[in-house]
Amino acid sequence: MNIILADGLVRQIERYGFHPALVCEALHRSWGAEPELPYVVHHDTAFISDQVQQHMTILGMSEGTLWHCHVDEEPGSDSNQLVVLHCDQVPLEQLSGVALRQVLSPSGEIIEAILELSWGSVRRLTLGPGSCPDPGCTADHGLVGETIGMDATVAASTSVDGTHAVARLLEFYAALTAVRPQGGRYGN
Repeated sequence: MNIILADGLVRQIERYGFHPALVCEALHRSWGAEPELPYVVHHDTAFISDQVQQHMTILGMSEGTLWHCHVDEEPGSDSNQLVVLHCDQVPLEQLSGVALRQVLSPSGEIIEAILELSWGSVRRLTLGPGSCPDPGCTADHGLVGETIGMDATVAASTSVDGTHAVARLLEFYAALTAVRPQGGRYGN
C-alpha cells in the first residue's frame, strides 16, 4: 500500500517504534490523502501489574475536522499482546472541551504541556469511598465519584520528550484554537 502521510509524521511514528507499519496504515485508512495536517503524536509506556503496555495517540486537524487515532496494547491469550487501533473523525463543532495545562519552570520556561479534548464519546469515572463528618461513624456510606468527559489527552515534557515535542504540542493547540467555530466556542 502506498501510504501518503506527512514525512515528519511518519518519521515521528517510526522513531517511537510502536507498531509503525500498523499505525501508518490505520492513519492512511482514516485520513486518506488529506493534505499535510497540523499534527501531534503522544507515546506512553505504562507498567500494569507485571506487564509493560504502550499506547500512542495521534491528533491531526484539517479544515473543520479533528482527526484522532489511538493505539493500545492489551493482554491477549498466551502472554501475547494485542494491538487495538481506534480512529475518529470529529467535526470541530462537536468539540465540547479543549483544555491546555502548562507546567512552568521557576524561570518561566514551559517544561510540560497537556492537551485534553472532549467531544462526548468517552467519560472517565473516578470513584472513592463515601464518608461523613462523624469520626466515630462505622456505617457504609457507599461510593462517591465524578465523571469527566475526556476523549483524548496528549502530553509532552522537555525532560522526557524534548523541547521540540512541547513546542509541537503548543503549535497544535494554537492551530486548533485559531479555527474555533463561529461564536468563539466549541460544542454546545
